[in-house]
Amino acid sequence: MSLLKRFVSLPFARTGPTGPRLDVVQVGVTTRCNAACVYCPRTVYARQWVNKDIDPALFRDMLPALAEAKQVHLQGWGEPFLHPHLIDFIRQAKEAGLRVSTTTNAAKVEPKLLEAAVDAGLDDLGVSLAGVTAEENDAVRTGAPFENVAHTVALVREINRKQDGRTTTLHIAYLLLDSHKEQVSRLPALMSKLGVDEGVISALGYVPSWRLEHEESMLPQNNEQARSSRAFRRSMFRLSMAAAFQGINLYYQLPRPRRRRLCPENVHSTMVVDADGHVSPCVMGRMPVKGNCYHWYAGEERLFIPIEFDQLKSDPAGQLKAAATGAERKAFLSSFGRTPAPSCLQCVKLHMSSD
Repeated sequence: MSLLKRFVSLPFARTGPTGPRLDVVQVGVTTRCNAACVYCPRTVYARQWVNKDIDPALFRDMLPALAEAKQVHLQGWGEPFLHPHLIDFIRQAKEAGLRVSTTTNAAKVEPKLLEAAVDAGLDDLGVSLAGVTAEENDAVRTGAPFENVAHTVALVREINRKQDGRTTTLHIAYLLLDSHKEQVSRLPALMSKLGVDEGVISALGYVPSWRLEHEESMLPQNNEQARSSRAFRRSMFRLSMAAAFQGINLYYQLPRPRRRRLCPENVHSTMVVDADGHVSPCVMGRMPVKGNCYHWYAGEERLFIPIEFDQLKSDPAGQLKAAATGAERKAFLSSFGRTPAPSCLQCVKLHMSSD
């Protein structure tokens, strides 16, 4: 099944006998990173950021609950390949019967580590990019140069060729910034050159600074911007259709002026566990920072309001199961039918749409 079909097939409100179920659990294995992308909260909040690796014992102890999902995505606010036990996590999750994926900035991933990840059973690897040329990407992704992305993709393809039967699929996780959004038309050609036929294109979903709000955010804030946004979305649809005829699947989500009724992050069937064991509905639900932090939404600076269902401590598996079916999560999910939580009302993600 293509990456595009996998994303589209995820339900917005799949439920089980005891309420909303989990299809995917995202585990933020580390908040450390070896890059300094200008748009990342970790860069903007550098003085407040808390660097933390998930305890291998915590991951092991919550596996019985993870095994009831279909997939675990091993990545959050950090570079997963920096965690010394990432390969163990992949292997343990595969032994539990899970589909396993992760995303890398490709800043500096050793060939032996990539090979170990593939051998351990990694099903899908996303490689981050924010430009179709070295000049565009490297200007905003300090420490994660374009050439390293191309090298990482080539390495994984070479490792796959040596595998007996199973391989790790690749996709490009492309961040679309307003300053060079028109250049995305060249992405299919780049993907074809790299030998990657799956791509996920997203705009900034969290805007941590005034400069990013005024230079890179794609959330329309007036009628002129709304008209421009509609025209650009039409061009993206044409681009995705043309790419499909070339055998390239592009999945994209761009912000519209109005909020959606349901969160496109599939919060009805997913949850996030961060490196400290905090359980949230999505990766935007919690920032690993000391004290308050502020972000920008619709032209205004806002206090970040975290959403947390629990913190896994004494009984990680039991607590995770309880959080998945508990009253707090049910109340959060049902709020979308009325008035979403305050943090959701100031989240760009709630504006994202693929049409």
